[in-house]
Amino acid sequence: MSYTNDKTFISINDAAQVVAAYGDKITPILIGEPGIGKSAVLETLKTMLGDEYDYIYVDCPSKDYMDIAATIPDHDTKALENTSVRCSS
Repeated sequence: MSYTNDKTFISINDAAQVVAAYGDKITPILIGEPGIGKSAVLETLKTMLGDEYDYIYVDCPSKDYMDIAATIPDHDTKALENTSVRCSS
């Protein structure tokens, strides 16, 4: 899993191109304030790729990478531990 916080701004079309090119290998996370174009990227992907995929928009009020983590219960200590989720194939 990789993460960048370089504040790179790209157009809606460029973002859709990145998701289309790499979305089957990585999970892109688009972060931005309301109205910046996240939903428009999904609509652009639908136009580009047609009915080949099921399109799902998940709205998460996350502001930081660490907000996207699984809370794992430690049954021995009765505490919760935040652990980033890793998927492997």
